[in-house]
Amino acid sequence: MIDAPMIAETAEQPTAVVHLTIPKDAIRQEMGPARDEVMRTLAAQGVTPSGPWFSRHFKIDPAEWDFEVGVPVTAPIAPAGRVKNSALPATRVARTNYRGGFEGLGAGWGEFDAWITGMRREQSPTRSDIDEAGWDAKHGLWKFNPLADWTERDVWTYIFDHELPYHPLHDGGYASIGCTHCTQPGTGREGRWAGSEKTECGLHV
Repeated sequence: MIDAPMIAETAEQPTAVVHLTIPKDAIRQEMGPARDEVMRTLAAQGVTPSGPWFSRHFKIDPAEWDFEVGVPVTAPIAPAGRVKNSALPATRVARTNYRGGFEGLGAGWGEFDAWITGMRREQSPTRSDIDEAGWDAKHGLWKFNPLADWTERDVWTYIFDHELPYHPLHDGGYASIGCTHCTQPGTGREGRWAGSEKTECGLHV
């Protein structure tokens, strides 16, 4: 049901990218064309991406964002137009997988002594009084919220300072990402559970 967590060392991964330095408000207009330019260049050279497309940020502030949009490749390409070679750096990651339907998740909790979330108090009124650590009576294990007092700015500062990967939908106006059928672009958590009265993820109620 749950694979044993593994610590993995990833190797540097060559990439084909377009590097953008643009106003934050131009993200939605610029990212799509940049990605399409990368894909056209690869197709013209007979190159197939070796992984999903991504965006990797070097600087983010209220006025200007500096980042790459691209895909992993198995070997360097011939630069063309704005498309050039780059690389995702080697890093150390923890990996595990839950296998099965959501209805079996309850049994999965029993395989752990504790769980760690990314919940933050500023996210919503339903999270405003969460503790950094406490007993989760519903699931029968300890629950830790190490980011409880972090702000959104704290989160993004840490991501960029440590060159951490993040979901590319964030660059498309999705501040909070949930299920595929009920997540829309929006600020904070306003894009979650569109068309419903839900205010909290099912994992946390």
